[in-house]
Amino acid sequence: MVPEAPADDERRRHPRYDLMAQVRVKRGQVDTLMDLSNISRCGALMHMGKLKRPNWIAVGRTLEVGIIHPVDYQTLLVTAAVTRVIEDDKGISVAVQFADLDDQGSEGITQLVTLAKDTSEAPPRPPPLPKG
Repeated sequence: MVPEAPADDERRRHPRYDLMAQVRVKRGQVDTLMDLSNISRCGALMHMGKLKRPNWIAVGRTLEVGIIHPVDYQTLLVTAAVTRVIEDDKGISVAVQFADLDDQGSEGITQLVTLAKDTSEAPPRPPPLPKG
């Protein structure tokens, strides 16, 4: 079990925003589906639930990450390095730092962060009225 860094030891350069999306994490010919928990300009936190962690998901490993956009369902492929693996009673979470973003990857991450930021700052909407 790898403990999470204390909150007062904040080292992030960019704020993280909650974003509900699916992620396909791939190494070689093997891939795993995860939930995206939050995202920033330089990294993300993904959650794989209580599935058994593949041995290729380890700190220092480089992975291919496909983030499925929650609105238009397009997949953004980026490369990311695993910076932390957290195993607790909620399951396994994997923190990654994006690596070698090209223009398309950088633009895609910016769009996802903007979507997450706008969603987190929007006032809650009431549920729709029943029809009928």
